[in-house]
Amino acid sequence: MVTAYYVVPVRADRELGWRLVLTAVALTMLGAIVTRYVRRDSDPIARLFIVLLGTIVTLSLAAYATAATPGQFTGLETRTDALYFTIVTMATIGYGDIHPTGQVARILVMVAILFQVIFLTALISTIARRLRLGEGGTHDRR
Repeated sequence: MVTAYYVVPVRADRELGWRLVLTAVALTMLGAIVTRYVRRDSDPIARLFIVLLGTIVTLSLAAYATAATPGQFTGLETRTDALYFTIVTMATIGYGDIHPTGQVARILVMVAILFQVIFLTALISTIARRLRLGEGGTHDRR
């Protein structure tokens, strides 16, 4: 998945509006997937980690695609920068070396933070609970 992240073409000549539409569609789909997996106990824990990784990669690609439009981000120039920015933002560390400067980038970061608080918190909590209970996740909870 990370390899695909590094090879998906993102061209600066593409319209920012289409990038935002694709990001909204991807986040909507990921939100539905996360909700589905959080509600079920039958999926292997590895699948939950894949969904988490897919979400991180999607948010990173959205940041990178937004940064392809001049004036949106300061310090975000490569895909590795975007991945780093996403993980630092998710961890609420915020070093400040990469930050949104344009209005579209700021909106994207706000949406990403809300997505992380709502969906990824639930997903990470489910992963942690499943790890405590064991791989099956359907153990007796008495």
